[in-house]
Amino acid sequence: MGYVLRLDQMPTSGYTADVTPHPVDPSTIFASAADVTALRQAGMGQAAMARYLQPAPVLATANGPLDVVATVVAFSGVSGGHQGMQRLTAQVDARPGAGQVSAGDLGVESHATTRTATASDGTVVVEITVLWRVANLLNEMVVRGRQGGTGVGDAVIIANRQLAGER
Repeated sequence: MGYVLRLDQMPTSGYTADVTPHPVDPSTIFASAADVTALRQAGMGQAAMARYLQPAPVLATANGPLDVVATVVAFSGVSGGHQGMQRLTAQVDARPGAGQVSAGDLGVESHATTRTATASDGTVVVEITVLWRVANLLNEMVVRGRQGGTGVGDAVIIANRQLAGER
């Protein structure tokens, strides 16, 4: 649990902890029961998650990430972490509307996707998912906000803050 992003690591002030860092069942990260079974055999162990929110008075003019969900899954070894990365990457890529983008240099493996939706007020919102692996730790950072006000760079900055605690 000590590897997951803490509130004081957020890049700007004003965030609140919707869900403080806490242990979660690693099977909640993977959509497929077959993936969970295979990854448990590959040494999948504990996981932790946190969620932070930045209240926006008006979504249509909001800048910066508004919703950040950080998750870390530990494996007993590097091989299992690599297998987890491959399976989670395939899962994220298969989401409707997901488009691959560069995650930059995070850990020994990294991957990112974006997808958009339209909020009830007509504002286009974006979800950026960044995955990376450091040794036996598999990370997922999901960042959401207004398209044009939140981007991949924002997600990578926050991911780097979590990454700093893993090196």
